Amino acid sequence: KRIAQEKGNIHLVLIGGGSEHFMSCERELRDFVDEWGLADRVTFTGYVADVEHYLQAIDAFVFPSLKESFGLAPLEAMACGVPVVSTRVGELPHVIEDGQNGLLVDVGNEDELYQAMVQIVDKPAASTRMAEIGRETVVARLGIRQVAEQHEVLFSKLCEEGGA
Repeated sequence: KRIAQEKGNIHLVLIGGGSEHFMSCERELRDFVDEWGLADRVTFTGYVADVEHYLQAIDAFVFPSLKESFGLAPLEAMACGVPVVSTRVGELPHVIEDGQNGLLVDVGNEDELYQAMVQIVDKPAASTRMAEIGRETVVARLGIRQVAEQHEVLFSKLCEEGGA
């Protein structure tokens, strides 16, 4: 709400549909959008099969998750070369280096989240560079070959331990 009031060129796209999931807050989000008159600034996509097309079209990816084990969605955005703002949840702080390849904020800290989003909007050159580094990070550390090699090492270690 705050950034929509202060930045005239902001439009939020909520990708995916959670209405069927027991943890979904989609109804509350829709109510909030209606209550604050933000319907012309927010799009709810519902379920989409081609998320990558949305990721390639957006200017920033914001992931204000309260809890997460791994956090695949921000990594997918980074792989698409999109600047990412995420909360410090799960494994994300082990991949996202704050201020280098993305921005990290504390869970529940609305002011930090707002400041990070403003930084993305107000510093497009720095945001573009951060996104480039983010893509390089994901490709170098989490590409299919790198993950396969990590699995091979793990499986070899498990086989050695099982044979002892």
